Amino acid sequence: MTSTPSSRLRDESGFTLVELLVAMMMSIVILFGVLNTLDHFSSNAARQTKITDANDQVRKAMDRIVSDLRQAATIDVADPDDLVYTVQETATTVRQERVCLDADKSLWRSSPSVGSVTAIAAGSPCPMPSAGGNRITPLVAANDSTSNPLFRYDSATLTDISSVGLTFALNAASAGRTDVSTLRASAFVRSESEKALDVDDDEITTACNNATKVPTLKLAASFGTATVTYTDTEGNTLGSGSAGSTVTLSSATPTATTVIAKITSSTGLVSQLVKTLECT
Repeated sequence: MTSTPSSRLRDESGFTLVELLVAMMMSIVILFGVLNTLDHFSSNAARQTKITDANDQVRKAMDRIVSDLRQAATIDVADPDDLVYTVQETATTVRQERVCLDADKSLWRSSPSVGSVTAIAAGSPCPMPSAGGNRITPLVAANDSTSNPLFRYDSATLTDISSVGLTFALNAASAGRTDVSTLRASAFVRSESEKALDVDDDEITTACNNATKVPTLKLAASFGTATVTYTDTEGNTLGSGSAGSTVTLSSATPTATTVIAKITSSTGLVSQLVKTLECT
């Protein structure tokens, strides 16, 4: 039978209610999946932006601290989570800086005084109410004063500190994540590190043990009774010896590393040299 236009208009065939409900449920599931994926991408993008901004803020602060420490006149407080130092701005002006971690793990940087130095005792509240201060980043730190301190020093004596290692670990946790973003730097205190023996790079020779891939170093015997101590950039001792002797670094030393050689003369004067080692 031939279908006419009028018969097609009277035809009541089509989708059943069950078919419509199934189609609607499938559409809802697909839409939910798409929205969930978009939300996931959006959350990750916002999180990465937040971490990137925080890292930029911390990196700028670290660059300033490293630059300051290179010309620091004195270091007044050297705690794992608190550093106070002074910089001689002019012949008559001294700038004092403090970088510390408060009880809530927030990073602070402040200039307690310019022109005259205010005595700050180790353990003083951070930040000092009278000095104000600025938070370096809105993210809190994930540093631990024992296992992962903010600062490491190559000496426990304030006047002997010549190298400071900085480790700023930021808690980037969100949405159940436990991510930590870590930035590291190190600086020499020029007033302590640039003095005494004049040691060139080639006066400390290096070699690698072919079997263990562990580096060895040797300070030229021409330095007589001088002694040398090798540390990493965070102040951890890797080995020591006298001029002319071969020192095998700790077996925990990675195959490629930066080593600081601290050379002490018989009169107690100190100089430092940075060596980059590679054992393959």
